[in-house]
Amino acid sequence: MAGKWIFEVLGWESFKACVGFAIKHFTASLRSQSMQPEDRLNFYVLTRLLVEVL
Repeated sequence: MAGKWIFEVLGWESFKACVGFAIKHFTASLRSQSMQPEDRLNFYVLTRLLVEVL
């Protein structure tokens, strides 16, 4: 539910930009193997939002 609301508020282009930035950040964290617990939580939340929207 929250994912669809955020998508409607941001619009498609802004949503894609936010998701792209988040994915780049998380993949950089994974590469450096310095992913903090809050990064894991953020990644989980992002994944849940994407599942809800798509």
